[in-house]
Amino acid sequence: MKFTFLFVDKTHAKIWQATEAEYLERLSHFVKYEIKIIPPIKNKTPHECIRLESKKLIEHLNKSNNYIVILDKSGKTPSSEEMAAKLELWQSQSKNITFVIGGTFGLSKESVQKANFVWSLSNLTFTHEMVRTIMFEQLYRAFTIIKDLPYHY
Repeated sequence: MKFTFLFVDKTHAKIWQATEAEYLERLSHFVKYEIKIIPPIKNKTPHECIRLESKKLIEHLNKSNNYIVILDKSGKTPSSEEMAAKLELWQSQSKNITFVIGGTFGLSKESVQKANFVWSLSNLTFTHEMVRTIMFEQLYRAFTIIKDLPYHY
């Protein structure tokens, strides 16, 4: 199984780069992964940024047969245990899973509709850099739940 992480923009802050690296290292014990970065659109209106960035994301998603999980505030907020169960189910349905995080202004409705599952981490708003780290940590946590490792509690 392989995870693809498809993000608009890269992580800039060193603190989040270090935290991401830590959880990606931990995650690599359970799954292979790759990270694909789409450059953000700049000097446009928020609507244009969403439209153009989402168009690029959709181009990548259309080339893929992966199970698609999009992180968006409109999504479901499963518990860590529920997320572990979903991850096990997704693994049985597809060899590869793509996780998508849009740009600063979010995603178009068209791109969200490409998802097999829309995941919201919280009703709170986080920076994209935080969202990546939280997502990586929750995926690692899900694997430790699945493997009955002591990390979860």
